[in-house]
Amino acid sequence: MFSDFKNFRYQSFKQLKNDCVKADNLFNDGLFGADHLCLDINGTMQNRILQWLRPKDIYPDPRLGIGGATKGKFSSSAVVAALSAVSTRLPVKEQILPKDQEWNSEKPHLYRGIFHFHFHYFGQWTDVVIDDRLPTQKHKLVYTKAEHENEFWPSLVEKAYAKLHGGYNVIERIPVTDILSDLTGGVSEVLDLGNMTSSDTSAAEEWVGFFDMVEEAHGNNTIFIATKSAGEVVQSTEGEEDKIFSERGILENGLYPIAESKKLNVGTMFKRDYIYLLKLVSPVEEIFTGPYSDDSVQMASLPDQAKKELKTTSPRQFWITVADFFEEFSHLIVNHVINTSFLALNKTWRKEQFRSWWGDDRAGGFNGDKGMFIRCNHQYLMTITDDEVVVLIELTQKPQYTGAVSSSNPFDDGSMPAFKKIGFAILEIEANREYRLHRTHYEPVQTSEFICTRSVSLRVNLPTGRYCVIPCTYDGSSSGEFVLRFFTTKTIDVRQVVEEMPSRHWLLKCFLKPYLAGVSFTVRGLQMIEGILGLGGTLVSKNGVESVAGYYDNPEALDSLAEQELYVQLECEKSTHMTSQKYGVTWNEQFTVYLVSPVTAALSVKVFKKNMIGSSMVGCSSIQLPELFGSVKTIDDTRDKEFNMRLKDKHGLNLEIHLRMTASFFTDLMEI
Repeated sequence: MFSDFKNFRYQSFKQLKNDCVKADNLFNDGLFGADHLCLDINGTMQNRILQWLRPKDIYPDPRLGIGGATKGKFSSSAVVAALSAVSTRLPVKEQILPKDQEWNSEKPHLYRGIFHFHFHYFGQWTDVVIDDRLPTQKHKLVYTKAEHENEFWPSLVEKAYAKLHGGYNVIERIPVTDILSDLTGGVSEVLDLGNMTSSDTSAAEEWVGFFDMVEEAHGNNTIFIATKSAGEVVQSTEGEEDKIFSERGILENGLYPIAESKKLNVGTMFKRDYIYLLKLVSPVEEIFTGPYSDDSVQMASLPDQAKKELKTTSPRQFWITVADFFEEFSHLIVNHVINTSFLALNKTWRKEQFRSWWGDDRAGGFNGDKGMFIRCNHQYLMTITDDEVVVLIELTQKPQYTGAVSSSNPFDDGSMPAFKKIGFAILEIEANREYRLHRTHYEPVQTSEFICTRSVSLRVNLPTGRYCVIPCTYDGSSSGEFVLRFFTTKTIDVRQVVEEMPSRHWLLKCFLKPYLAGVSFTVRGLQMIEGILGLGGTLVSKNGVESVAGYYDNPEALDSLAEQELYVQLECEKSTHMTSQKYGVTWNEQFTVYLVSPVTAALSVKVFKKNMIGSSMVGCSSIQLPELFGSVKTIDDTRDKEFNMRLKDKHGLNLEIHLRMTASFFTDLMEI
């Protein structure tokens, strides 16, 4: 899984450790040294009396350990919560902490004061090397520490993470959603618990459904953190501010990882009565005092076996019913961990990733001219063939400054990493679109937030079809690198589109005519000819206008047809395109056709019904395109027209198909 590691700042753990073994000394990291610049880039930490100690100088028998993380005097609450959550997911923790780094009392010569950890940084798994000198006051760690004083994995991971981002005070301002993504390589989203209830179901049913979702997701190493605020929380690090608690001991703005879920039978073998419980980790010493907490009446009344099942392993852990969970918390932070292993039996999420940059002719912005937004931004085609697919899209921009802190680091002026306002829009496009969009008639079907942050994500449930995702900065003419990631519950086709228009191969240009026009057709749907329903009768032509006489009413005819599985086939200049097969008479699907001879081209439309074996034609029609758009008097001309075509059918259903045509006549085809 991690064969494509990137060594941060070109530091190789294996080489550096071998150098220390040969020299018989401990590693001192010159890129992230033991000085105040590592702690606070503007120098305000230098007045704090700190001493840098190695773990063996803090505790005689140090271990990396397996326990949770707790807050130190200057810790970031978001970092502590993320590390606490990771500690409850062993596979996730193991991918951060490479093996064979534990202290070995039987082989003390292997210890060289050097460690390395893995983070998913800007779309790439990165290996970060550090020495194990940690900031302390009076022999006590001042940043994140482990629950057990002889364990040091949270402190060392935090130091490596601070090195990756440029300093301890830089990571103090990173939201917990981004920290989780860096630790797991997954994608984070914030769910409003108030929006997870429905008037169509009872509260009890909602709670059971939520519990089942959490239990299933835990099996896939998904991480959950509950909070009473909006999710992307950056809290004060001093720890002396006034804390506000609910009546039952839940900290406002606190971050509570969900460690475990338990379905407990409090009834009998013959009459079962289930309680749905969640085990949470408190960010502070105070814990929940409601039902099923350690000292509650409900816990005391449980049989010994049930109490044993609910035994907690830390004084900061507590149990809470799902009902009370919805009362006490407002939002749920979810980090979906992506299992991309070739041997994985159950891949709940698939991932596609693209790395690119804004600048030059690819920085059209969003807040401005729509033509610039369409033409001058990167475009990614996304084809969805299943209505039940869930797509999570995440756009991440690279910070303005990265790397280790030193006396020459640009952070020294006191500035923080600068982020542009970014986001993305999703446009529904032609089902056969293969080239970049240029016209402005496309409207977004979904748009993310545009905010000044490192990452923006959006969950979408889109119907089958083809879409164009356009990531961009809010203001145009901006430059910078970005990573666009797609996480899907089922396989979809996603690719970047760079070609502007179709072109002939250079070997064939002498033999084949160039394309002179592009035509976009939208198949709306079938309908009865206005005012006429039924079967039978004859076609009458009057003053060149077709009408129908002698028909009797049959209002069920179209409804009966809608119960069949239908599809539409378009043919134009030897190019054939088909809509999806569906029940009903409405498609609203778009197709683009490039023409060599627009003044002589004809459009053929056929409607088919899917049978047990093969298909049968319901009706067909054709029309010369010049009849629709008239004569082409000038190059650089665009026509847009809604029209109906009457279908010739064997059963006299008197159907017509509603279409929209957008035709552009350009020598360079750059407006289709």
